[in-house]
Amino acid sequence: ADYPPATTWVAELDAKPLGFLAARTIAPGEHELLYLATHPDWRRHGIAARLLRHALTALPGTWHLEVRESNTAARTLY
Repeated sequence: ADYPPATTWVAELDAKPLGFLAARTIAPGEHELLYLATHPDWRRHGIAARLLRHALTALPGTWHLEVRESNTAARTLY
């Protein structure tokens, strides 16, 4: 009950999911990126970047995320 609810967006093509982003608001104007994933067949097509741009526009403010130092693809995107 103490865990804030997440907002989720899904990228689809012909009603098939290509990727998704889940985020939560942790305080007014402050958000946390929880998950950002793209189907392996659709990676490197800009889907994650579009989802991220949409989330940043839909939920303006300060954003937080954690990413492993070894996750080069994620670090390049962010």
